[in-house]
Amino acid sequence: MRSRLTYIFMKISIVEVSMLVLQGMMGIVESIKIRHLQMLLFYCMVVGYFYFGYIDFIGPLSLGVVCLIALLLIFYLNSCMRPSVTFPKQHVTISIVLILLALWLYVVEGVEIIQLLRRVGIPIMLIFAVKEVIKSVRQVNCILVAITIIVSISCIVAVLQAMDIDFFWDLRMMIDAPSHPSIKSQIINRVRAPGLALFSVPLSYQIGAIFPFIIYLTHISKARKKIIILGSCLVLGALASQSKSAVLAILVSYIVFMKLNHLLNPKKIFWFITILLFLVIGISCFNDLISKIIKPDHATLSRIPFMLIGLEILSDVPFGVNSEAELTNLIHYYLAYYGHLRGARDLLLIGFHNCLLTVGIYHGWAILIVYIWLYLYIFRLIYKAMKNSTIGSADHYFYSGAIAYFCAYIIQSSTHNTGLTTADPYDWIMIGVILAYKPSQVSPERL
Repeated sequence: MRSRLTYIFMKISIVEVSMLVLQGMMGIVESIKIRHLQMLLFYCMVVGYFYFGYIDFIGPLSLGVVCLIALLLIFYLNSCMRPSVTFPKQHVTISIVLILLALWLYVVEGVEIIQLLRRVGIPIMLIFAVKEVIKSVRQVNCILVAITIIVSISCIVAVLQAMDIDFFWDLRMMIDAPSHPSIKSQIINRVRAPGLALFSVPLSYQIGAIFPFIIYLTHISKARKKIIILGSCLVLGALASQSKSAVLAILVSYIVFMKLNHLLNPKKIFWFITILLFLVIGISCFNDLISKIIKPDHATLSRIPFMLIGLEILSDVPFGVNSEAELTNLIHYYLAYYGHLRGARDLLLIGFHNCLLTVGIYHGWAILIVYIWLYLYIFRLIYKAMKNSTIGSADHYFYSGAIAYFCAYIIQSSTHNTGLTTADPYDWIMIGVILAYKPSQVSPERL
């Protein structure tokens, strides 16, 4: 009888303890506000795309995609609970254009659904997910600082890789060994430092995307010196990875930003270029960058014949090429005229390395016009917002940074294959931030 009573009391105690634990857990869950969860998912998404975008996390989905889906699900649930919710006109317009583009590519050209989801679905998801995360100018600034730190870490790793420190090359290989032959060769032979990105080109896109907003942050942040240090890490990362397009994007975005804010003068340009030259000289002690700038390598010089042949082919195929065989024949035909230029024959192996030309040649002039319209539409939104702001205000700094970003992005996408409709998450994240920014009318709280 006593043992039975003991058993009953123990059972009651276990139930009470379990209930207390459960109540405690519920209290913790309730204390986690949705906006905090959204910010956590956003940061995980950025890290996922910038560092682990090429690694399967759940099934075939990367960490970035998983977090993006979770953010979109929260956005959908919030929208259901707020029947009066309205969608911004610019988000709807961009989404409709992208959906119509996807329908055309699927019906007329037979592009696979999975590819369309990457090229069209993810951009739409990103701009809406980011819109749901960002509710204030301060959140925009915090997000830009966080992205800056994430890219800066990768750039510091790239600098240490350029110094040929084994651990940091091994660190990149520990994340994932690349399967593509050219990428694998670049990393194994330590040709160009990739930082923590897949290889040097994605790192250059990341640098070009965030650097213009670092200039913005230096003008509105109390921690100006810390932001400048982070910006210097990005410049060093671009030099360490030997990304000439990223260096050019940095230089152009700086000039555009300063010009739009009436801050450009010969003295500032002189000091900016002087500091840049000193950094080039410093990093050249490890990767011989100066000689590669003075004597452009095979890959750099090949961009000239690629563009010339691409323009010739684009004029010949207003409806796009019908097959790879047709494209190969056209390239061979024009190689008879441009084949003497250095690197021209590499076109058969690595493509045009110009996003606009690639879109026009493969899909025709109509799709190219839509693609250009998408650029111009977003650019016009930014330019109009900048014109409506006061010079010297935080809003004007932000929108001039956004314009500088677009100028930098045109440089990147004109020298590489990735663009707004060719599976580029980095810049859609930035576009999402730009579209979500709400003019403050008054100076926002500084960081």
